[in-house]
Amino acid sequence: MVKKVVKNKLNVSRRNKNKALCFLVFLLCFVEHTVFAKAAQSDKKNRTHYDGIRAKVGDLVILESEIQDRMKSNIQPLVSYYPSKSTAAPREKAFNDLINLKLLTAAAEDMGLVITDKELEAQVEQILVHNQWDKEGLEKYLIESGSDMYSYKSEMRNQMLVMRFQGHKLMPAIKITERAVKSHYLKKIGSSADALLWNMKTIFIKNGTQNSQLLKKQKKLFIEECYQKIKEGMSFTDAAKVYSDLPQHGTVSYKLSDLSEEIRENVKTLEVAKFSKIITTSGGYYIFYLESKEVGKDSEFEMHKDQYYQDLRNIELKRLFEQWLKEEAVYVRVDIVKG
Repeated sequence: MVKKVVKNKLNVSRRNKNKALCFLVFLLCFVEHTVFAKAAQSDKKNRTHYDGIRAKVGDLVILESEIQDRMKSNIQPLVSYYPSKSTAAPREKAFNDLINLKLLTAAAEDMGLVITDKELEAQVEQILVHNQWDKEGLEKYLIESGSDMYSYKSEMRNQMLVMRFQGHKLMPAIKITERAVKSHYLKKIGSSADALLWNMKTIFIKNGTQNSQLLKKQKKLFIEECYQKIKEGMSFTDAAKVYSDLPQHGTVSYKLSDLSEEIRENVKTLEVAKFSKIITTSGGYYIFYLESKEVGKDSEFEMHKDQYYQDLRNIELKRLFEQWLKEEAVYVRVDIVKG
């Protein structure tokens, strides 16, 4: 009887232990499930945050991941940072570049402009040949740079689309004249002594050959009277006929490097259709009138004219592009998603 009671107690004890063990296993499983569920939920939230929609441009969207990738690329804009300034934060510039890319992509689609896979592969092959690379070498380089072939081709496709859009939409509107190229060149180089011809009229009054202070004083009064007459409206040509000691009163072309230092310093900042102040030299007094500036023959301009043309075309292309983006943003709805 005693043995039976002890045996029953042992059985009860074992059942209790089994129940406790089962409960412990269940508890561990529950905790593990909860931890993994929370981790998965947290990871999902992180991915959602990283790939969340940050803007809608018409029917197209901009993801957070696109902005991050654009910031990491650290290269020139695909389209334009407009309306961001050059001093804007990297995120702002990347964001606006993507908005502009979506605007362009939608417009290109409406125009029937597409970059086919065949065209893309041909462009990649051309780059490989030009740089004497093979595909394996390019892939290795991209991996080392933190990129991959898919991202590289996607970027290349966008670049090709931008260029095709520019060629169809903007380039036909650009008209660059020879005069405009010369004007751009003149603004760029300023008053270069070797490149420009200064077409000027001159009034010159001699000091006199005799060492007479009275004569020099009279000459000075004479040039001051001449200068005052010009200021009051007398034409430079008429003043030259009345006051100048020079036999000819026409226009003469000078290079600044051909002029004496004292004259050069006084006329180098002279504007077209303006006259200089009285310039005193050891030989006498001068007043110059600048009729025009022009590029001399066989100058640096002639040697690099094509480059100046390209510079001006790029400036005009940028202006037209920003103008188009400004107008397009009015017609296409752009919604910024705060997150």
